[in-house]
Amino acid sequence: MGVGESSPSVEFWILGPLEVVVAGRSLFVKPAKARMVLALLLLDPGRSVSLDRLIDQLWGEAPPASAAVSLRVLVSRLRETLASSGAPTAIETRSPGYALCVESSQIDARRFEALLARGRGELADGHPEPAAATLRASLALWRGAALADVSDSPATSSEAARLEELRVVALEERIDADLACARHDLVIGELDQLVRAHPFRERMWRALMLALYRCGRQADALTAFTELRKRLVDELGIEPSPALRELQQHILEQSPGLSLASPEEGTRGRPLAEGIVAPAHEFDRALPGELAVASEVFVGRQAEIDVLAGVWRHALEGSLRTALLAGEPGIGKTRLAAELARRAHAEGAVVLFGRCDEDLGVPFQPFSEALRAYVQACPPAELATQAGQRAGELARLVPELGERLLGARPTSTGDPEEQRDRLFEAVASLLAGASQMRPVLLVLDDLHWAARPTLLMLRHLLRPREPMRLLVLGTYRDTELDRAHPLAQVLADLRREPVQIERVRLRGLDADGVSAYVAASGGRALEADSIEFARTLYERTEGNPFFIGEVLRHLAESGLARGEGGRWVAAAEIADVGLPEGVKEVIARRLSRLSDGANRALAVASVVGPTFSLRVLEHVDAGESPDELLDALDEAVRAGLITETGPSRYTFSHALICQTVYEELTSTRRVRLHRRIGEAIEQAPGADRQLEALAHHFAEAALDGQIAKAADYALAAGRRALDRLAPEEAVARLDRGLELLNLDPAHDHARQADLLLALAQARSELLDMEGNHAATLAAASAARTIGSAERLARAALVYWPPAGTGVDDPTLPELLEQALDAVGDEHLTLRVLLTTRL
Repeated sequence: MGVGESSPSVEFWILGPLEVVVAGRSLFVKPAKARMVLALLLLDPGRSVSLDRLIDQLWGEAPPASAAVSLRVLVSRLRETLASSGAPTAIETRSPGYALCVESSQIDARRFEALLARGRGELADGHPEPAAATLRASLALWRGAALADVSDSPATSSEAARLEELRVVALEERIDADLACARHDLVIGELDQLVRAHPFRERMWRALMLALYRCGRQADALTAFTELRKRLVDELGIEPSPALRELQQHILEQSPGLSLASPEEGTRGRPLAEGIVAPAHEFDRALPGELAVASEVFVGRQAEIDVLAGVWRHALEGSLRTALLAGEPGIGKTRLAAELARRAHAEGAVVLFGRCDEDLGVPFQPFSEALRAYVQACPPAELATQAGQRAGELARLVPELGERLLGARPTSTGDPEEQRDRLFEAVASLLAGASQMRPVLLVLDDLHWAARPTLLMLRHLLRPREPMRLLVLGTYRDTELDRAHPLAQVLADLRREPVQIERVRLRGLDADGVSAYVAASGGRALEADSIEFARTLYERTEGNPFFIGEVLRHLAESGLARGEGGRWVAAAEIADVGLPEGVKEVIARRLSRLSDGANRALAVASVVGPTFSLRVLEHVDAGESPDELLDALDEAVRAGLITETGPSRYTFSHALICQTVYEELTSTRRVRLHRRIGEAIEQAPGADRQLEALAHHFAEAALDGQIAKAADYALAAGRRALDRLAPEEAVARLDRGLELLNLDPAHDHARQADLLLALAQARSELLDMEGNHAATLAAASAARTIGSAERLARAALVYWPPAGTGVDDPTLPELLEQALDAVGDEHLTLRVLLTTRL
């Protein structure tokens, strides 16, 4: 096959781990020496690479006697790998060796070089905007170090070094283009990282000095020059170049030529052409509502916020950092996170927020929530640059990405573990790209409720990688962790790795802190009687900020204490007031002062969960008039029990309020409400995106005649978890579905078989042979009961490990034979697959 006949649907990626991508699906090339053969052919596409050269690169100076035969086997395997994907054979036998017959445009490295050349030309011709876009597109092709998973050989090492040098040149060119477009404020953080990574590249220091000067930081620009000069003199014994010394002199003289002539000559404030990264003001950098609605009172946490501020400063310097806030419920973890978020946001950072829900167990939930908000806020051109070739992987986690970037569709090639690794790396890559433009604070709330797949993604993200201006801030209740808890296991794993994690354990406010809280609530310093009031409050609440706030609201609402002239005054001796003994008691007393309508609305909302929508409540309890429900919610908002986070969206002010309201309901009413809420979600647009919620609500409503529906949604949610590369969560969903189905002695065996088949698949993806066998054989039994040949065949096909893997298991051949007899000639595809497995 000639060069011009190569299929354009086949791509070869070497700017990172070696990948072959056919029609958007990635092929895994193995073994390692086969990857090296392919890499060596890719270095010289279309030309014959001699057998001697290939053997020399593969085995060095002392190749084995069988080297030529082994090489032919490796080439044969490569051809088989390509052919199995439907790709045309691209490796030709051509004297004196082999040639990979592909277009240069099919190789990402060649596309990178072409884009780099074009971008440099555009910049030289005085067109910085298209140059910046072109150069960003070239850099977006990179997924890591070139040929990262290919064993070193003289040829591959030399090419990797050459490509890395070009990557750095592309960075320098792109930064110069950004400076020409008046984006100097956006590149300073990136340049700070780059001059540390490449301390002797004067062009980067020149760009940093110029960017600092244009931001009004003349002293910092001169300090940068001094730092470079000292490094050059001390380590190399040379002075900076004449061009850099001239720039220093211009900065000292505040030369007008260093500044852009006028705003009109830059691009700030003008719409950018398609494909160009938008300046910061075009990014919708709103503070997440869950963090913006936090209480204004913030006292007694100076030491903790100082620690977090220090960690944030390290992150701003390009060092990926992690901070974990631990403590009992109500101790102020989310409030402390909100304070850091407020400060970071005021400094220009992007703040992303995601939380884990207690009952839903959605795989990757906090990452999905956080990145969904980012995808919706980010300009499409900037998003395309940051997502790069990983957009398809990210679309699995954030389906909305496909709406913003045409062609971004989930891929499903390779084994599940390989797919999950690609997803994890895609998330890390997107956050790294985002942090190049603006520093990022990612808040992950309530990690003690995180599904295991979420924790695995977190562990992957926190491992050492290229510099990024990112701080991951997690919160969790350490009172709910034991050694067997998944979060405890992940934290133990991270302790064994060189990961920068700052752990902050929050305890109750001390007596002075409680006094400060009371004073802040009253708006002025405490007087003698108020100090006694605060001391008693401290003794009763042990300094738990949520408890304190609830007690103060209770006292104010009940008339037992009131704010008078900016201070707290008790209506009786504070010791006689009768403070509630616990948080739930004080919440219950506050609820008792609400109207029946407000309590009814909160009851429904507590069954929905900590966050709820008006639409669902309207379906379950609309009230006698359209405004009755809204009036009830407004009353709860005024009482501080819930907050409005967006149009028709609400959240309980604290999870403990939601929990208290829920626990006051009888079990019968809970079951009935779960069913009605599930039905409301079913009828809403986009119900297919809420399978986890549907599975949860109908599972809780199973005894209200919903067993079959609960099992169906458990199956759908389990399959969704498998699609999202979360087999651990799939097992939990499917096990729950089977438990529910067994509540009905006359259950549908077809439904049972489908649940078991999906469970067997999940067990195999977890390499759980025993669990896979149990589920497979049970599915086969159910299939025989109902006479379903198709399900029996699927059971034989999902049995793991398959034949030919060296595992001696007489059960599989017998199962395959039974399935073949059952399917007959009616299901030709299944018959072929079964025959292949024998």
